[in-house]
Amino acid sequence: MSAFAPGESPGSSIATAVADARVEDGAGDGIVDVPRTGALLAAFEAVESSPLVLEHITKRFGGVLANDDISLRVEPGEALGIIGPNGAGKSTLLRLISGLHAPSAGTITLGATRIDGLRPDVVNRHGIGLANQIPKPFPALSVAENVQVAATSHRRKGATRARVTVDDVLELCQLGTRAKARAGSLGLLDLKRLELARVLATGARVLLLDEVAAGLVGDELTAAIQLVHSIHRSGRSMIIVEHVQRVIQEIVSRVVVLDWGKLIAEGTPAAVAADERVRDVYLGRRAQREVGSVSSPHSENADDKVRSSALLEVQGVCAGYGSLIALDHVDLRIGESEVVSVLGANGAGKSTLAKVVSGHVPARSGRLLWRAHEVTVLPTYKRARLGIAHSPEGRRIFPDHTVCENLLLGAAHSASRARRTERLEWVLGVFPALRTLGARRAGLLSGGEQQMLAIGRALMAEPSLLICDELSLGLAPTIVDTLYDTLLEVRASGIALLLIEQNTSRSLAVSDRAYVLHRGRVTYAGAPEPLLDETFLVQRYFHGEIQSQRDLDEAGGDPRGVPTGE
Repeated sequence: MSAFAPGESPGSSIATAVADARVEDGAGDGIVDVPRTGALLAAFEAVESSPLVLEHITKRFGGVLANDDISLRVEPGEALGIIGPNGAGKSTLLRLISGLHAPSAGTITLGATRIDGLRPDVVNRHGIGLANQIPKPFPALSVAENVQVAATSHRRKGATRARVTVDDVLELCQLGTRAKARAGSLGLLDLKRLELARVLATGARVLLLDEVAAGLVGDELTAAIQLVHSIHRSGRSMIIVEHVQRVIQEIVSRVVVLDWGKLIAEGTPAAVAADERVRDVYLGRRAQREVGSVSSPHSENADDKVRSSALLEVQGVCAGYGSLIALDHVDLRIGESEVVSVLGANGAGKSTLAKVVSGHVPARSGRLLWRAHEVTVLPTYKRARLGIAHSPEGRRIFPDHTVCENLLLGAAHSASRARRTERLEWVLGVFPALRTLGARRAGLLSGGEQQMLAIGRALMAEPSLLICDELSLGLAPTIVDTLYDTLLEVRASGIALLLIEQNTSRSLAVSDRAYVLHRGRVTYAGAPEPLLDETFLVQRYFHGEIQSQRDLDEAGGDPRGVPTGE
């Protein structure tokens, strides 16, 4: 939440702020500077707001263009949705508005006030608050104290008396009965409520909601949507970045779509959903190929082959972050030298699966087997020595080191100098574009060059399995073509590939088998060909009906013949 400075932690200054607030507000009754105002919604109504205007906003991070000449206007009281694939620049845009980042070019104004370049706390005092996907309250403080700190920490000296009380905020966010509970004891839904409550307590009139529904299902999702509705009815403006379609459909009146940092579509939720450009972006069909045109055809006995020579087996794995369940009893197999794609919408659990396999995120239950030996609790560096290499989403190169230094840092721990040199030559042969860039700082490379470097660094470890997370993220189609052609050479050298992708056509074109995840569960496992049927693919992406190759075989091989149960 932008109400707190980066790195701020619940130390003595926080405790002092809470104590001061208690004294000032009288007997710790939860009131901040004002008496209670009566009816709850009345306390939140008549919020004065101003239009928020972004003009030609551009943001660069080194050689990566995150936002590219974006202009938009949010009217007072409007709820605007922002959607797009991973890496489209959605969260970056919210951070630019909130002051966490400064734009490389362009202006942001709220009413008559220009706010781009201001500190986050100053932006917040102008009436803009950011609620993050993963709430980070002060766990040792109570719910009420967290809200109280947010309110008192951002009261301007000499400002007019607040319109609402902490009690009002708690009641609106359905946290009244949890006011005295420690924030660290809350479940995911209440943590989401608390994140919104803290933003409201700062007096924000424009709310920036970054995937506040992530991880919620069923009644919890319904409750979150109802809460956001209630806040919006108070007259506050909202910009909602969200991957849960239901949130966009039920709350916002207008949607903008970002891709590669550019605004590519705008309209009502229904109009945007029907836009062919948007469907292409989400399903990765910018330059669709025929499955099998660049890879070996899928064998009818591929599943039997994998079972008899499994390189990696994921058995019933569950994983998550705090109260958020990211993977729910996931099964997956990869054979020697096999290419397997894992597809799914944003938030489906794809990157978490990659991190569980490489050891960056622990499995809460289930098993991971590497060549029939259990590695479930093996640390990341030991998995790397066994032959598991991970090229992560976002590349994660060392920007201040040279290309050559980045590559050598990925070399196998036990490799001799001669072996490292030999391996470096092989990697530079795979990515000849890097050969002339060896002395250049990695942070100065283009996005495509950085992706080549990230994959090359992983290949330096001489893996048996290479995990590529969002290989095509934010890259031009011609660069993606080059990278996927390179993967064929990697596969020909005997390295198995686990491709975590949203770009379905690219990954399916080189895959032996594919999996689809929906909200942490496997909804399809089998040959890639059935996923070329767009209706079937959309069902697996967004509706979660579990199907396997066996189901398709029983349905006569036609994915449209499989009952959807919807």
